[in-house]
Amino acid sequence: MRNDKFVSECAEEMIHNGTSRTRQNGNLIYENGVLYSHGKHYPLLFKVDKYLFVNIAGYSSSTAKHINYAAREADFRIVLNSAIPFETTKVSIFDNLMREADDLTRDFKKLSPRAWRQRENIGLRINQVNITIKAIA
Repeated sequence: MRNDKFVSECAEEMIHNGTSRTRQNGNLIYENGVLYSHGKHYPLLFKVDKYLFVNIAGYSSSTAKHINYAAREADFRIVLNSAIPFETTKVSIFDNLMREADDLTRDFKKLSPRAWRQRENIGLRINQVNITIKAIA
């Protein structure tokens, strides 16, 4: 099965019943309602409340492809901190988003006004994070 189709089927399962059935397709693993890329160290797509989240913290070119497939299915994007144990709880996701917003704001303030493209990209991500925070609050 193609990876994009596998991701789509897993997303459908998450939305409708969040099955605990384990399935694998190449380097994608679906277990207990979470889709992983290249093993359990990288949660790719997961559901919190009624929303699907895609982890957009990139690693390899193949993970970037997985992110692209999962982003099509997700309601929101999130950068998960790999140093913090992964939990699919609203509080955990909210805390992660708040941390990301703080980090982005700090990075934005450090940039020179001449770095307009970086400032624009960071500003867009800050806006996305704030929209996500409001939606799950």
